Amino acid sequence: MSNLHAQRGLTLIELTFAVLILAGSVVVLLGLQTSALKLAAHDHNSQRAMLAARRLLAPMETTRKQLENRSYEGTFPEVLKEVAPYDTDLIDPRDERLSVSLQIGDWGIPDVNPQAMKQVTLDIRWGEAVDDQLGLFYFIPAEEGKDQEQEEP
Repeated sequence: MSNLHAQRGLTLIELTFAVLILAGSVVVLLGLQTSALKLAAHDHNSQRAMLAARRLLAPMETTRKQLENRSYEGTFPEVLKEVAPYDTDLIDPRDERLSVSLQIGDWGIPDVNPQAMKQVTLDIRWGEAVDDQLGLFYFIPAEEGKDQEQEEP
């Protein structure tokens, strides 16, 4: 009977190893969950930054007026009020934490027309980390009438 009694139970060492394996599995699963949440938050923030970039670039694409060379700095709502004052009624309060740097300058074709195109450089940041930013370079052709005026003299 003593052999049957010894075979029915777990030893302390077996129980310790089982608990260690279970604890290790839980730690790995929690780590995976944490990294998945961080990745989802980063993707959400980069999507918000992309939508903000589209709202800033859309007026430049659709308007036919000549863009002036200048720089804009500030939060997304502040820069949007300067670039597209008619599009400021639907601003999400979460967009207040987006920091925007927008520069518009000439990007000409050498030896042809130094003002043939406008280069738009847009940087949007939502955090302190290096990966917490979106950077875009965008080119817009200058107005044809403007080019002809400059070629005539």
